[in-house]
Amino acid sequence: MSKKQAAVRFLELFGAVLEIGAEKDPALAKFAAALQESCDGGIGDVAGDKPEAHALTFLADALAAVPHDCDLADALRSAAAAGAWYAPYHSAEVGADFADGLVSSEIAGARGLVRPDGFEAGHILVAPNVTYPLHDHVADELYYLVSGTAEFQNGFNGEPQRATPGEYSVIPSGMPHRLVTGDAPVLIVYVWTGQIHCDVLWWEHMEGDLWRRYAPKYREHVT
Repeated sequence: MSKKQAAVRFLELFGAVLEIGAEKDPALAKFAAALQESCDGGIGDVAGDKPEAHALTFLADALAAVPHDCDLADALRSAAAAGAWYAPYHSAEVGADFADGLVSSEIAGARGLVRPDGFEAGHILVAPNVTYPLHDHVADELYYLVSGTAEFQNGFNGEPQRATPGEYSVIPSGMPHRLVTGDAPVLIVYVWTGQIHCDVLWWEHMEGDLWRRYAPKYREHVT
């Protein structure tokens, strides 16, 4: 199977999973619809070397921990191998621990193997004991956990929700959200819909009710 075929197969199967889920949770419908339309988009090639980020050393363990009864298991592993992984943040901007603790692989989007209009999808791999601080963006987002255990928090004062494989978090446009991993690496499938060409804005707590909102610079990623 080629890299392009692996990407398309994964998007089709994941879209079907979300379509079934949308029967119980209508919040999944927009993401399911986007993925089902994705296979009509253009397909490109991804180039570039894998980063040396610490998080990437956990990829094999995270893929091995994907439940074997998961319908997506084989397709997910193939897509993870097909994509070009990159570390999106500079350590000078966000600190070395976080910059090395998270890598991403875009399957559909401007950096992806499939290049549709209007949405992005891919994988996020987070090392153990890492916090992705409060941040927001204009795009609507879905985090769908496929390996490991994480805490998802939506809103400044939202109650953290523990998630295990097969569970997810729907993040509306503009909603500050946070992700915390435990003692095992976490692999997440993410989907962006809506206004996807936007900055990711971070929130830094200063004191009391005072927060600073800023946009860390992304690393260059050659495709």
